[in-house]
Amino acid sequence: RLPPMETLHRLNEQWLLVPKLLYFMMAMLFYTFHQFRGTFINSQFHVSKKKLGTYFGYVQLIAFSVNLWIAGFNDKTGRQRLVLTGLVVSSALLFQTFFMVGSAAVFWIAFGFYFSLISATMPLLDKVMLDYLSTNPHTGPESYGVQRVFSSIGYLVTNFIIEQICKSGPEEKDFGNMAYYNAFVAAIVASLTVLFIKNLPPQASTHNYLASISKLMRNLDFMYLMFIVLLCGIVRASMTVYLGIYYVDVLHLKTGNPSLRLFWPFSYALEFFYNHKQSTTTMFGVALEIL
Repeated sequence: RLPPMETLHRLNEQWLLVPKLLYFMMAMLFYTFHQFRGTFINSQFHVSKKKLGTYFGYVQLIAFSVNLWIAGFNDKTGRQRLVLTGLVVSSALLFQTFFMVGSAAVFWIAFGFYFSLISATMPLLDKVMLDYLSTNPHTGPESYGVQRVFSSIGYLVTNFIIEQICKSGPEEKDFGNMAYYNAFVAAIVASLTVLFIKNLPPQASTHNYLASISKLMRNLDFMYLMFIVLLCGIVRASMTVYLGIYYVDVLHLKTGNPSLRLFWPFSYALEFFYNHKQSTTTMFGVALEIL
């Protein structure tokens, strides 16, 4: 009979349990504020819908620049465990300030720092996983897609949890419970990062950074690809900013009892999905993404 730790090691080699767990838990942290941030900001700080998009644009521009610096620092130092753990803990602390401030200006400053840090976590985890899969003799880069699916599953589960804990009535939301959820999940993610992610040897830079950027800018094929990525990012960002508001103000998704009655357990499942309409709507998009 194999010792428990050796059994777990073999199961991880066969089924890649750790990468799946890391992606799932990181998604539960990464998407905490994703679906309801527009509704939260609009209700807590009375920011107009027009200004909401403008402010988000500024925040995302800042986050893009910060993420470039974080990625460069991570590659140069190889201290990916420290970088990821620092990002997780720092973003979780900043998230708590959302429920302590009463000024919209102070909130946007805190949110700018939070978004810049949390948005770097998933790309860095992608790099860690690709490096791991490429060097693992039992796997290869072709296994990456299967691991990444668990990020989508984590996103789906997070939506249902957040919608449930924020519910205080058919139309009312109490966002305070998100602070406890975020702190709890961040503690788990930070622990998993320390346990399972290893640092890499520092990489000595032999190229001038600005010269490398200039060379890439002159590559028309690369710039065309980046332009397509930029357009996709603009569309995705504009949709996610207003997604929660669209569900509430346009589709008027509310909780309540379904008019259709089915026998158990189908009646329970129907009532559950009926009372979590926003997450159920998102679920179909996630299902298409996985397929």
